[in-house]
Amino acid sequence: MNVAFIIIMMVLIGALIGGMTNYLAIKMLFRPYEPVYIGKWRLPFTPGLIPKRREELAAQLGKVVTDYLVTSDSLERKVVDPQFQQQMVSMINRQIDDVVDRKLTTIELLQKINPNFELNQVEQEVDQFISKKLHQLYEQYKNQSLEDILPHDVAQNIERNLPELSDYVLTQIEGFLLSEEGKQKISDSASKFLQTQGFLGNMVSSYLGEDGLAEKITPAITMFLNSDETKHSVENLIRKEWEKLKGQNLDEIRMNLGNPAIEDQVSDILLNELDITSVANNPIGELMSDYISNIKRTWVPNLVKQLLLQLSKQMPVLLKQLDLYDLVKKEVESFDVSRIERLVLEITKREMNMITYLGAFLGGMIGLIQGVIVILIA
Repeated sequence: MNVAFIIIMMVLIGALIGGMTNYLAIKMLFRPYEPVYIGKWRLPFTPGLIPKRREELAAQLGKVVTDYLVTSDSLERKVVDPQFQQQMVSMINRQIDDVVDRKLTTIELLQKINPNFELNQVEQEVDQFISKKLHQLYEQYKNQSLEDILPHDVAQNIERNLPELSDYVLTQIEGFLLSEEGKQKISDSASKFLQTQGFLGNMVSSYLGEDGLAEKITPAITMFLNSDETKHSVENLIRKEWEKLKGQNLDEIRMNLGNPAIEDQVSDILLNELDITSVANNPIGELMSDYISNIKRTWVPNLVKQLLLQLSKQMPVLLKQLDLYDLVKKEVESFDVSRIERLVLEITKREMNMITYLGAFLGGMIGLIQGVIVILIA
């Protein structure tokens, strides 16, 4: 009875010591989190292994991540992978469909991106941008002649259309003269002229009357305007003025126009033509209805492909700028040790328990062997 009691006690004590030793060893990986002092003397094995070596662990993890896990080569392969590119295309197309389905206007979309966005500010910036660009162009070319500035094909096209311009001018003059307003102007002018011609002028005016005078003069003027000689003369006049204009530089043309604020006026005209307010308040789907399908089918895939290709070429530089090693190191150093402990123990709970049970088993076996040895020696 004493023999069995001794062996059982030795086994239980050995198992308890083995299990508690392994359990304590596991806990000492993390505990205590901070060094423990008795006076000025620090207790051995405090803090725990991981808290004590956290800086070294952070440095090693940073090295592992940058050297083996997240490398420029692996990221380059990922971004040029066709499957990844297709995923990006699908994601962007879904966003486009969402914008169209929700009938978002341009201004609503911009306000989602930037809550402080204001339309009048955009109009002012566009106006300023156009004016600035026009002023820069003027400063750049003000000492060059119009002939040097205009592209050769544009100048040729203008010269080819000069006969049409002369016809247009004469047609417009004729149309005005045949209108009621034109007839009235002719009548008034003729009447004023005859009044300055003394008795003869008054006699003619009294005989024909104002309306009759206009009826007599208008056909003659119309005949003059439709004559080939007049057309040829007007065309030559316009051509001479064009040749003179071509030889002038922009500064001279501006002085002749007598308008120092021409850039601002041109900017206002362009801004009115753009009609930013109308565009901003229309649904994007309606504005782009003719282009949505082509954008999703062609533009987006090509854009994604080119952007990711450029990104892959710049990946080493980006990773260097990102300094992933230092980023991982700082994150690990700032990580709460208790959180690391919970994370590790949650993942390895079964294995840690098995280590504790194994320690108890080995301690029990050692206790059994010791008990047998003690009995044999006794």
